[in-house]
Formats: sequence, structure tokens, C-alpha cells
Amino acid sequence: MAQWVDQVNNKAENLSILKSALYDYGILLFKKFNGGGRKKYSRKNSSKKRMNVSLMFILK
Repeated sequence: MAQWVDQVNNKAENLSILKSALYDYGILLFKKFNGGGRKKYSRKNSSKKRMNVSLMFILK
């Protein structure tokens, strides 16, 4: 039973991480399309985020 609860908790944690990553990425896209003042900065940031997300999937 405890193992099952741990699995559920892990899944929920992964989902929340993914949700926050997607949310951040969505904000970055929104800023890009709105013509945010610091375009170069946001582009650099989004590639970093993408790396983090892909690393997360590899590590999982």
C-alpha cells in the first residue's frame, strides 16, 4: 500500500513540475508574441527551459 501511495505522489509531483514548466513556457510565448521589450533575453530563457524539460524526461 505504501509503495502505491509513493508512486501516486511521484506521478503528482512530475505532473506539477510539467505543468509549471508548460505555464512558464506559455508566458514566454505570450511575451514573444506581444513583442516583449527584451526579446533576446526571453529567447535565451526559453531555450534554457526547454533543456530543463527535456532533461527531466530523460532522467525520469
